[in-house]
Amino acid sequence: AYLVDTSEEALLIPDWLKLRMIRSRVPRLVEEALTDLEPPQLILFIQSFGIPVASMSKLLEILDKAVCVDPEAIKAAVMDKAYMVQLVQVQQRRGALGGQIFSSVLTLNDGSMAMEVEDGTPVSYKRKLSLEGILLNMCCCSSSMS
Repeated sequence: AYLVDTSEEALLIPDWLKLRMIRSRVPRLVEEALTDLEPPQLILFIQSFGIPVASMSKLLEILDKAVCVDPEAIKAAVMDKAYMVQLVQVQQRRGALGGQIFSSVLTLNDGSMAMEVEDGTPVSYKRKLSLEGILLNMCCCSSSMS
């Protein structure tokens, strides 16, 4: 939907209402709340209390898919990576599924160490390529299992 006077996209369902919908036991409400979530919203919602395991599983699955599409946007939305990895582990202990790709991306070394040169190629660049290969493999394998 768009605003008539400015043609800007209108926010039909605010975040607080989406969160209430995600906490619902009505599948249709949960599904509607989960459509078109941005990375910061996903990060915010998985940190919220009172979300049923089934809804948390859906959030973590969407987060894994979002990481495969744009890992940098997800990493940029996370302030405390260690906390988020621990949070995903707690949710998985509760019985939630998903979040493995998200956790893996947060725990991978980002290659921001000092550059060393080996055979004319920066070592950190090689490390980044191998990490991207691991991420690509995880994303491909998870999408083929779905």
